[in-house]
Amino acid sequence: MTAVATPRGLFLLSAAVTLAAVALGEPSPSLQVALLAPLVAVLGVPHGALDIDMARALWPLQRRAARLAFGAGYVAVAAGVLGVWLLAPGPALAAFLAYSAAHFAGDWRDELARPARLAAGAATIALPAAAHESEVARLFTALAPAEVATACAAILHAAAPPLAAVALAAAALARRPGVVAELVALTTLALVAPPLIAFLVYFCALHSPRHFVETIARLGLGWSRGVAAALPLSLATLVLAAVGAAVLARLDTAPEVVALQTVFVGLAALAVPHMVLVERFWTRA
Repeated sequence: MTAVATPRGLFLLSAAVTLAAVALGEPSPSLQVALLAPLVAVLGVPHGALDIDMARALWPLQRRAARLAFGAGYVAVAAGVLGVWLLAPGPALAAFLAYSAAHFAGDWRDELARPARLAAGAATIALPAAAHESEVARLFTALAPAEVATACAAILHAAAPPLAAVALAAAALARRPGVVAELVALTTLALVAPPLIAFLVYFCALHSPRHFVETIARLGLGWSRGVAAALPLSLATLVLAAVGAAVLARLDTAPEVVALQTVFVGLAALAVPHMVLVERFWTRA
């Protein structure tokens, strides 16, 4: 079974189970938020915890000083993104959506041409707003000023249909039935399930497993060595996230807002150095 096929099966099964569960009764907003942090922590964070191993494959980091310098630079970039969120949350949200779309396009790196996979990555971001624009705007309001949140949701709502159509047509013309199945499942999830649930299924059952499996294969690590390599940075990330959540809670921030800000602003901060490293790694590979 290939590195692409394994997460594909997991995602399609997860999507089917989720759609069946939603058909029986949509989970409450509080339950959706309660699921967010633990699922992202356990199933989402580890795929980014292989970044140090990718860096070692790219550069000579045998010396401790070199590893410390890389770590310091990585943290500095992430901290800079956090600073932008504090100073200008509106532009930060818009930028986060844009670079997340570009990053998610990598899920189809080996199966679609660059324009088609960029459309697929952007559709992944936009589709939840196609049928749930007001809910997406409400979630965005926890991350940015209301007017920016509303504008971003409206733009995604308008962009979702053409983006999904382009991606699906390109996958069909390229004779990629597996990609077509993924995009149909993504579209159905986004239209039927609440936005947070659709995001969780995509991020935790497709994007993260695919990235993890492809990376350990490229690095020549087995599952046990890959999990062991990801564990230290995963734990460190979770500790930092817990500290951030505790600080937000002490500011009398609502629990739902604490969860949304901790997860999404945290992902936004880590995504920038992660994206730079991933693009460099796969370009070299």
